[in-house]
Formats: sequence, structure tokens, C-alpha cells
Amino acid sequence: MTLRSIGLFAALVVAADRLTKLWIIDSLAYGGEIKVVDGFFSIVHFRNPGAAFGMGGSLASPWREALLISVAVIAVAMLINLVRMSTVEDRLLRLSAASIIGGAIGNLYDRVAYGEVIDFLYFFWGEWYWPAFNVADSCISVGAVLLVVATAINERRHAHEADESAST
Repeated sequence: MTLRSIGLFAALVVAADRLTKLWIIDSLAYGGEIKVVDGFFSIVHFRNPGAAFGMGGSLASPWREALLISVAVIAVAMLINLVRMSTVEDRLLRLSAASIIGGAIGNLYDRVAYGEVIDFLYFFWGEWYWPAFNVADSCISVGAVLLVVATAINERRHAHEADESAST
């Protein structure tokens, strides 16, 4: 993946996140619900002032926003640096970083614009439920798993190359 394609993919994630959240804001009152699969999945309009799963939501507002915005900006900067240090052949690593960057920027937009993140995908079963999430959260989660896989693959490849160099 080239740097241009990484930027394009991250921009597509941000666009998908923004469009879905704008649809929620325009179509569903805060706290509203559209049952998609009865007893399992709903589209909702929730707001999350905290981090993942609402962590930190009880912190005082100015400190919470400053902390969460700072963490997002630092994470994006670190991922951009990781991409710049990687090679074009590190496709999975670059794709995962682009996914996380796009998701982080999508949620960062919400934090700056609204002081909280808009969540709308809500899965549940009986008394069990998964906290509502959004497109950005999904891309961050999938990207994080792919980043771990890419890192493991790269470590294994580098160890194999080092073994080959030592044996010749």
C-alpha cells in the first residue's frame, strides 16, 4: 500500500463514520431505537462521553475531553510514524494502521464537535448486551487485531531472515 492509498482508506473510514452518524442524528432522537433483529440487534442513538465502553465517562468534563483528545492525537501521530517507517510490502500493517487512524479521526471529530461520541450499533441477547458502538469503533477494533497479526508476521519474517543470514 502506498502512502496515498493509506490516506485514501483512512479518509473512506472517516467518511463512512461521519455519514452514518449524521444519519443517526437526523433520523433518530437521542435514546431512540430501531429494532432490526428483535431480541438481538438495534440501531440506537446513544452518546458516549467516555472512552471505549464508557470508561472515564465520570471524569470531570474539561479534563475528560482534554485527555481523550490528547490520546487520540498522540495515537494517530504514532501510527503515521509507524506507517512512514514501514515498507510498501508491509500491506497488512499499513492497512491496519489506516483503519485505526480513520476510526480515531472519526471519533476525534465527535469529541471536538459534540464533546462525546455518537454510538448506534447495539447488540444484545436477553440480559446480556454489548455496549453500543459505531463504524469508527469497528475499524479501530479490526485494525488493532490486524496490527497484532501484522506485527507477529513481521517478527517471524525478520527472525527467519536473521537465521538465514547467520547460516550463510
